[in-house]
Amino acid sequence: TAKAGDLVTVYDTFNGERVVLGSATADANGIWRLQLEDDGDANTIDTLADGTHNLTTISNLGTATQSSESGAYRFEVDTAAPSAIDDVLLTDDQGSTTGAIDINNNPTDDNKPEVSGTGEPGSTVNVYVDGRPEPIVATVDPDGTWSITLPEQTEGTHSIVVEPVDEAGNVGDKTGPVSFTVDTSALAVSIDGAEDNVPAHTDDLNNQDLTNDATPVLFGTGKAGETIS
Repeated sequence: TAKAGDLVTVYDTFNGERVVLGSATADANGIWRLQLEDDGDANTIDTLADGTHNLTTISNLGTATQSSESGAYRFEVDTAAPSAIDDVLLTDDQGSTTGAIDINNNPTDDNKPEVSGTGEPGSTVNVYVDGRPEPIVATVDPDGTWSITLPEQTEGTHSIVVEPVDEAGNVGDKTGPVSFTVDTSALAVSIDGAEDNVPAHTDDLNNQDLTNDATPVLFGTGKAGETIS
């Protein structure tokens, strides 16, 4: 604000250099407004470079008298998009097998896996699930890490896409889709029998049979691809 009718000149100190941004006249209410744009004047600045700017003003009081220079109004311009996130990790913390989920579509029994990665501290990360338009938003911690737990997912294959957004609102490139398959179906593991391979009696053993084979072959059923211990 300024006195009605005053001409206000705005200066910018950037990287040690002081330049004129432009001038504006205060209206009847003392309000002035300056929009930076290409006005053809080589002596004024049209756009602000990335970095820290310190703005000050001097008012022409309608005579030869000028006001003293105002205190500095400081802010930072950041128009650079953040780097794409390239370390997205899916983690299973359910069941007997836990840890990082193989993103080559190996199944997980965790229908609410954790998604994590790194980014700029204080920025946010948009996590899109199965192409839905509304993201799940995570905030990057001061140590540069972030994580969220996905809401419960249905059985089958799903994909996530991750997008960084810095504190200034610049949006970075999205990651390519990262896929995972949820399979929470349980198939009971059973021992169906054992093979006796030591003479003189070699045959399948029934439950509670007697054998002289100290290393019989056990067999049974379980879920395809699982390791039975």
